[in-house]
Amino acid sequence: MRKALSFLMLITTVSIAFTQETESDPPKHYIGLSRSVAQGSGFTYRYSPNRFGFQIAALPIFFESGDSYVSLGFTALYKLNSSKRFDLNTYISNAYNISNTTTYTYINEWGYEYTYNSFSSNALLDIIGYQPGYNASLGLGIDFQWVPDKLILSIQMGYALTRINTGRPLTQFNSGIGLFFKL
Repeated sequence: MRKALSFLMLITTVSIAFTQETESDPPKHYIGLSRSVAQGSGFTYRYSPNRFGFQIAALPIFFESGDSYVSLGFTALYKLNSSKRFDLNTYISNAYNISNTTTYTYINEWGYEYTYNSFSSNALLDIIGYQPGYNASLGLGIDFQWVPDKLILSIQMGYALTRINTGRPLTQFNSGIGLFFKL
């Protein structure tokens, strides 16, 4: 009787252990590609261990003409709501964009200033060399999980302050998109 009772307790314990649903930890590390003026563009690493997370984006581009463009960005994320198919988060970010392209500044007939990459006789200012641009933004984002915990499409919208370091900052709406894979 004692052996039968012990055997029955062992079977019950093992069956309970195997029938319990276990929640696996969500992934914490992601890599992917992203594009945003105020969040940085390029190859992106995202770390999201819990409600707080961050992402870093970097993209160097070198042209045959000798011109180059580099984008570096850092974004802090806070998850507001989470479900199986999407995450709603808020972000605050900054990006530093550097280019050494030759640009020319013009003022059109209405008095608006604009830049262009080719020269004409009415150019006011010829800039050759590194042109750093510092941008910052904050807003909301939605991460759609196409394959749960494997592939994420991130869409972000917010308010940005661009060209902060030029003395003539601009405010604008900012949007960003990214595609991330679980590591």
